[in-house]
Amino acid sequence: MLPDNPLRGETSLEIGGESYLLTYDVSAFIYAQQATGMKMTELVSKFSEDADDLVVLRAIFWAGLQRAHEMPMSAVDDLLSTCGPAKARLAVSEGLAAAFGGPEEARETGKAPKPQAKRGTG
Repeated sequence: MLPDNPLRGETSLEIGGESYLLTYDVSAFIYAQQATGMKMTELVSKFSEDADDLVVLRAIFWAGLQRAHEMPMSAVDDLLSTCGPAKARLAVSEGLAAAFGGPEEARETGKAPKPQAKRGTG
């Protein structure tokens, strides 16, 4: 029997006096993939390598919000404008790091760790 999927990172941030929960689970990555046309590893790598890519930031930020705050992409654009890309990027980095197991790296560098393939036991 396989163990439960541990891929579920959560973090929160405050925007305009409201608290928002970002959840990075399988559903969030499906939403982000559908929004960008990129596979999960490519999406996270692009996010980590290109801090100026607002399209990828928006897609991952929006996808992380869907479990707790289902909203259209246009509402996320307003949230990003209010909080600013740097604050949103830090929250996304922390959520991705929690999902992939590396929150210390995200806090120190502002970058999410790259997902690594897990090796089987045979």
